[in-house]
Amino acid sequence: MKKIYLFIILLFLVNLSFGQNVGIGTPTPDYTLDVNGSLGINDAIYHNDDPDTWMGFPAPDTWELAVGGKEVTQVDAINSTFTINPNQNDIDFLIRGDGINALLYADTDDDYVGIGTNTPQHLMDIDGGNMLIRGDGINALMFADHSSNAIGIGTATPEHLVDIDNGNMLIRGDSINALLFVDHFDDRIGIGTDDPQTELHIVGTLKADTIEANHILLPNMQYGQIMVSANPFIGTTLFTPQINYSGFTNPPHIFITVHDIDNQIPSDEGKESYSYSVYNVTNTSATVRLEEPDRGPMRGDIIIYWMAIE
Repeated sequence: MKKIYLFIILLFLVNLSFGQNVGIGTPTPDYTLDVNGSLGINDAIYHNDDPDTWMGFPAPDTWELAVGGKEVTQVDAINSTFTINPNQNDIDFLIRGDGINALLYADTDDDYVGIGTNTPQHLMDIDGGNMLIRGDGINALMFADHSSNAIGIGTATPEHLVDIDNGNMLIRGDSINALLFVDHFDDRIGIGTDDPQTELHIVGTLKADTIEANHILLPNMQYGQIMVSANPFIGTTLFTPQINYSGFTNPPHIFITVHDIDNQIPSDEGKESYSYSVYNVTNTSATVRLEEPDRGPMRGDIIIYWMAIE
């Protein structure tokens, strides 16, 4: 038995000496170590004289690759994850394409991603190609056409700088829900509102150097005046005249102004003040209640100017 062991050791030494290759499971090794079968490793495989470059198996169903002390990638089958740069080192990631130097480039130092460029200047920097984002049930949720410098939303064939098709657009402002709202389905635009009631609905103040229009729609408006009179010496404490108008579909808004024509008692001139209100407003008439706040008498003639706007 000892002779057999000795013979095997001699054959191994001869094979190592003359062939410089070691074969396990094969009599004709093609490499320094040629294993024809499975190889079990509990920890890692290290590069000679380079202990910080290794391929390891730190846990079941886990594989890691480190180069120069920086962990490049990790595969975790238990959690179904494939992680590049798991320890957040300064390692850039480059995928070259057929005829393109940088199909995809991730700059981990600046946290930028480049598509078509290896010098991205923004969070996502696309150079030399189009971008298409598909939506659920829509072919082109967003399309950026590099050649024509156009962006399509809802269309893959934009014809303008920003071309929106088959959808609404909302731009929110600082402390305002709808700075600009475009209603695609009703063909309306809202500024300051996301519920425009007309073709252009502005909630706020409009400022313009010039406004030109082919048609101007003015509100339905009527105006007039009525005069009420009281004894110049005795006076009265209350007037309730009626205003009459026509042509309104709905009860209009009533605006009135009171003007004292004369005051027959010189000592009272300029001392009278008036309180008024409007009630019983219909599409044909309204009633004005005119009195002095101090309940004192009103004397002489008083004109009530009125305006009704629908």
